Amino acid sequence: SYDGKYICEYYEDGYRIYKFENDVFIPLYSYHNTEYSYEVCQFSYTNPNELILSGGNETVVFDVSTLREKYKVGGLFIVQDPITGNYACLDEFHNENSLLAIYDNTFDRILTRIPFSQYKYPHYFMKNRLIIYGAGYGAALDLTDYIK
Repeated sequence: SYDGKYICEYYEDGYRIYKFENDVFIPLYSYHNTEYSYEVCQFSYTNPNELILSGGNETVVFDVSTLREKYKVGGLFIVQDPITGNYACLDEFHNENSLLAIYDNTFDRILTRIPFSQYKYPHYFMKNRLIIYGAGYGAALDLTDYIK
């Protein structure tokens, strides 16, 4: 986590969370998942107690302070805006509709959906601007006017 309190070790079918205290990593939580492999495991940019986990067609935000699942939505996590805390996830039905869903920072509502097929390239999301680039490819889209 960005505050230096937690670290997460993840692997295909599970993860372990450790608390860093007095220069020692203390096991805090472990979870084994047989349904799908985790493709993403990262701490939130805006809340150091939130761990973003994603795999298959699901994104979960886990609260390490309570050791409970906080949010859960369909669709693979792509990137989080470090300023607004908003999340970009592939739409739950991305294979059929090729859409990216932009969620608010609490996953309470979808702010907008946009056409999106370039999810294999590196992405950045800053101040509601989605930036995608790769070899010979680069684009930026200001989503401010599209967010409801």
